[in-house]
Amino acid sequence: MNTPKARGASINTARFNKWLDSFAAYRAQVTRGSIEMWLNQFEDNDKDIAARILDAVDFYGQERISSLQKKLLGSINGWSNHSYTRKGTWRFVPFSRSAGESGDRMLHEFRIANGMTDKIYEELFIYRSEIVKAKLSSDDTIVLVDDFSGSGKQATDAWNDIFSELIGNAPKIYLLLLASSKKAVNRIKDETRMIPIVGHLLDDKDSFFSNNCNCFTSQEKDIILKYNKRANYKAPEGFDECSFLIVFSHRCPNNTLPILCSRSHNWEPLFPHNA
Repeated sequence: MNTPKARGASINTARFNKWLDSFAAYRAQVTRGSIEMWLNQFEDNDKDIAARILDAVDFYGQERISSLQKKLLGSINGWSNHSYTRKGTWRFVPFSRSAGESGDRMLHEFRIANGMTDKIYEELFIYRSEIVKAKLSSDDTIVLVDDFSGSGKQATDAWNDIFSELIGNAPKIYLLLLASSKKAVNRIKDETRMIPIVGHLLDDKDSFFSNNCNCFTSQEKDIILKYNKRANYKAPEGFDECSFLIVFSHRCPNNTLPILCSRSHNWEPLFPHNA
């Protein structure tokens, strides 16, 4: 998470403008009015904490996403944009359990970011249903593309339920992620054959309710937990209790604080997960 402003800092026009500059690219439009409506759901004494949470949000806009996708691909040994210097056969696949999930969008953005929109690159990009007929060997590489893993559960479930049978034991397999927790990376390494390649690694200090998160006091965390229960009483600390403050321009993961992403009958999020 980013470092928030000092306690008691004025919630003024300059602060609003900084939030708007940061969050303008979110798929559900963020305006000064929507920020004010979100803040007004907090009691007056709690608005300072809410404002500091907005300061701490780590937002990934399109330029940042594209830059990371280019950097991550370049870090994998054997890759080259030129087929004659590329080691083995390569295939890029969306890491999605079903159509329309984040992996599909990420693969499209990944292709653009890495300058592979021409027809000569078309064979490199396949759907998961085409993995078997690709007949990849131990000299070849599959890169599964997604955006985020908070706990590693969804990634390992997708591997065990779907991808492990399709890919088999032959090719090298990388899971390319814009961001992930250390917990998720370790789980993926331990429970799958995938090798995580991560742009930004989150640790305990990035988890709001962790004892290692020192940007907010225990009392402040208790206050926010009360609001999180209004937003999502089933998972008040976010999915698998991750409680991150991470938001992508195309979606807000459910591992993020519920007050930011979850909608209920008495709570309206600023970054709706299902917008």
